[in-house]
Amino acid sequence: MESFEALTSRFARLSDLIIQKIFRFFDTINLEPVGTVRDRINRAEKVGAIDSADEFIEIRILRNEIADEYKSETIYEIFKQVMQLTPALLKSVDTIFAYSRDIVED
Repeated sequence: MESFEALTSRFARLSDLIIQKIFRFFDTINLEPVGTVRDRINRAEKVGAIDSADEFIEIRILRNEIADEYKSETIYEIFKQVMQLTPALLKSVDTIFAYSRDIVED
């Protein structure tokens, strides 16, 4: 059970860092108005920082489920979803780095 919690916790922290800090930073440097989380995700897709806003919305929903106190009978379903979405989350890190390099080089 401890390894499930560690993985889901790391997944939630990484997704939160990307959405709350990095996407907000991108909005700031692109002079975008403050908006909702969904707005930030959609703008990140629009500028090419991520491949799919829909995937990131799923990631955000799953992050919220992880953050809630979940029951032991749902932990396996959450873990399964984390395993399915982890490749997209990790791929986004590479895409974000590439987008960030483009910003610096401009």
